[in-house]
Parts: sequence; structure tokens; C-alpha cells
Amino acid sequence: MAALVSNARASAGLAGLQSEQTFRDLVREAKATGPTYRTTLRATIRSSYRGHYRRAMLDLLAALDFRSNNDAHRPMIQALDLVRRYARTRLQAYPAEEIVPIDSVVRPLWRDAVVNHDPQGRPRVNRITYEICAFEALREQLRCKEVWVAGADRYRNPDEDLPADFDARRDEHYAALGLPRSADAFIAGLQEDMRAALSRLDCDLPRNLNQPRGCEFANGISSGAENAFQLSQAAASDRGCSLTRAPGPSSL
Repeated sequence: MAALVSNARASAGLAGLQSEQTFRDLVREAKATGPTYRTTLRATIRSSYRGHYRRAMLDLLAALDFRSNNDAHRPMIQALDLVRRYARTRLQAYPAEEIVPIDSVVRPLWRDAVVNHDPQGRPRVNRITYEICAFEALREQLRCKEVWVAGADRYRNPDEDLPADFDARRDEHYAALGLPRSADAFIAGLQEDMRAALSRLDCDLPRNLNQPRGCEFANGISSGAENAFQLSQAAASDRGCSLTRAPGPSSL
């Protein structure tokens, strides 16, 4: 750590950083988010999954039928089929001849833990670690219904969410929802709402006249405080605006 701080101080003139504490914070951040942290995180998750959750998850996988209407998510279905086929084996890695989907299934955090190499230099996929990645990806795709469960209610086929006559009565349904049929018009409406809201915020937000002394701003960044932006506490209002609109006892 001392060497890192020394090197960081030596480069202060180039980096434009000012204090030794800044460098110490950078070292602390590197330790908290660097390779050691990732390795520890993966080992903890893997141990928990293997020791407590794996049997139940594989039983659920055997009982449920996962499907997808989108060919782009076909690798997810293939990954689940692969996990299901080898669920009761004792293999540490999938056979080298197996086609194992990696993209859209394994996050970058897990890539180097999932794929190893055998003595012949061939890539081998660790089975338990791959199962963790597959179930993690399944969770995300179930949430957005890119993958669905046959016979389920909440996670049913998303095509069943629409009324059976939706295409024939599309104009009527859009009118009932108060939505335009054109995607461009819908996006333009959202953008206009956002511009109006930001404009109101810009006009209504009072100036912060009680900025701490010695905290000059340059390009919106504070050079004299730990945080980039600081707002002083607003003075208490005698009566909130929502209270003025509240009905009186006589009207209740």
C-alpha cells in the first residue's frame, strides 16, 4: 500500500490530484472492487449455492418447462437444457464436445471463473459455476418475460397478456389507454413531459445562497469539499402547499 501511495503522490502533478488522502481512498476503492473482491464474492456465492440451494434449484428446473418466443434468447433455453441434462452427473466440467452458450448467459464478472483450460489447452466450462450464471440470467429474463413458464400465471406466455381481440380492436384499446399508436409520437410525448418537468424544476428551485465558504465551483464541481455538490438545508415552511389544498373538517 505504501508503494501505491508513493507512486500516486509522484504522479500528482500529472493527475491533478491534491491530497494524500485522495490516493489512500483510491487504494481502498481498488481493494474493495478489484480482483480480490471479485474472487471472494464468487467463492462465497458458489459455496452458498453448492451447499444449500443447488438441489432445490435443479429439482425446480426438472419440474418447470421454460420457453421463449424470441430467438435472440434461444441461448438461455439451450443453457437450461444443458444444465438439466447433466444435473445428476458428477462431472466437474461439461464434456469438451458440448456446445455451451456463454454470451447472454454468463456475465463478465463470472467469465474467468466459468471457463478454464484442460492440460491439452482446450476450454472447459465448470459445471456448478455455470449453473449459477444460468439461474442468474434466468431470473433477469423471467422478470422481463423474455423467458416464460408453461402453465404459470405470473410468468405465463406474454402473448396471453393481451386481449384475444387486441389486433382487431387496436384503435379502441389504445384510445382507452390514452396512448398514441405511433411509437415515435409516444416517445416525443415522454420527452416533452420530461422537458417541462425539468423546466419547472429549474424555475422553481430557489438559489442556494448559503453555500459553505471556501467551496468555489468550477464547471459544476466543488473544489473545496468532499462531495461535488452541496445544498444547504431549506428553511422550514410555515405551512406546506399540500396542506393548503387539504379539505377542512367541514368538507369531510
